[in-house]
Amino acid sequence: MPKERDTLLALKQGIGGDDKNGVLAAWQPEVEHDCCQWTGVKCSNLTGHVVELWLGDDGLQGEVPNALGDMTSLQAVDLSYNEFIKRLPQCSSNKLQELYLQSNNLVGLLPDSMPHLTRLVVLDLSGNNITGPLTAFIQQFANLSALDLSANHFTGHVPSEIDCGPFFSLQEAYFASCLVGPRFPVWLKGQMDINRLDILSTGPDIYL
Repeated sequence: MPKERDTLLALKQGIGGDDKNGVLAAWQPEVEHDCCQWTGVKCSNLTGHVVELWLGDDGLQGEVPNALGDMTSLQAVDLSYNEFIKRLPQCSSNKLQELYLQSNNLVGLLPDSMPHLTRLVVLDLSGNNITGPLTAFIQQFANLSALDLSANHFTGHVPSEIDCGPFFSLQEAYFASCLVGPRFPVWLKGQMDINRLDILSTGPDIYL
């Protein structure tokens, strides 16, 4: 798909020369280059659209272009363990189910609303420098099974209660270094399928 190839090339341009491992060397603008064959790119066998982007821990630096959000067929994006900077990338894909952005240098406010990402099943924003309150952000998701918000600089506490939900059923939740308590979040107690929970270094003693 030419438009998707152009978007991926914009991502490469945003990285500039900071592709330490040469992962994107094969990403070339010539028409005959099929982006579905590029490193880290997976396309649908049925539609030919790019559905997955796996570039985790590839030594990449730079900015994630907003154009990435125009790739509305994406179902999984992994940009973790790189050195992407500044803001959270904009994304309008309502098909995205997995988003891994952990351990970059992302900064800025956590958005109150990500209406086009409500189908997320896995969300990992850990190990960044993101700020802002958590309540409105958490309550917008309906399908989450794994959530990692640890090691950021959020404002306020992990909410004790959430209005109108949550509607998801977490299996994994990581809030290390977030503020929790003094009462353990009621909504989190109700997550009956949870098998991994990290609330290390979340503040004073917590009581149920």
